Amino acid sequence: MAISNDDGKTWSHVKTLFRSHLPDVGLLSAEPVTGHVGVAPFVGEVPKDYATADYPNIHFHEDKVWFHYDRNPKFLGGAYWTLRIFPIATLYE
Repeated sequence: MAISNDDGKTWSHVKTLFRSHLPDVGLLSAEPVTGHVGVAPFVGEVPKDYATADYPNIHFHEDKVWFHYDRNPKFLGGAYWTLRIFPIATLYE
């Protein structure tokens, strides 16, 4: 998550809200979307508790930000709806 005050031209206050077995990478440069990228047939051994996150949504209510997403554990099947609520002020720390 990051904050922009100029319609997305620049970003600050970068925070990683979810990761699974990968290091925080900070802010990534956005490139034009040209289609889906497939995963190589062999990516090595995937940890048993590996998961992905998708369909992020963000809502603001009073002085709080509500962030929810689907967490998809690789070997458990199904998706788990995850909700995180924290003060808006923490976005600017």
